[in-house]
Amino acid sequence: MLTKCTRIIAPILVSLLLAPALSQAESGTSEFIGSFVTNYTKAEFEGTTYTAGGSVGTLTVTHSSGAPFVDGSSGAIDCAVAAKQSTAGLDLEANCVVTFSPQDKMLWVSKRKSGSVTVGSPGEGVTTIVGGTGRFSNIQGDCTYKINPVGGNRLVTVAQCKWVH
Repeated sequence: MLTKCTRIIAPILVSLLLAPALSQAESGTSEFIGSFVTNYTKAEFEGTTYTAGGSVGTLTVTHSSGAPFVDGSSGAIDCAVAAKQSTAGLDLEANCVVTFSPQDKMLWVSKRKSGSVTVGSPGEGVTTIVGGTGRFSNIQGDCTYKINPVGGNRLVTVAQCKWVH
């Protein structure tokens, strides 16, 4: 009887002891490069410049510590951008969807307080990864990024991220 009971209880105890370790989320780091074409409309109002529009382009994983990001993979990125610039500074937010495949989409929000939304202006900001679909469901992360203008309405961004899945 004791042997039969041990065979039943032992696997239950082992699974209870291992559950916390197995439930921990995967985490890692990734680096991205984004190439964008912007289409903004600006309006001046009482000393403040309001900017709204979109940015479209590609986002490529240049290095990652592992899944769900794959080195060399790229996705189409679409962003809705809104900004306000005054003597108090810049307040920019871009809500973006990165489509790696129809099933695999990553969502992120970029915010920037440095630079401007003027053509040729560099700047630095932070991006928050807020989930997605497919392999990006339940992913969260924080990134820093730099804007590198390349002329006209084009720009390149470089981002370093830490994420949890």
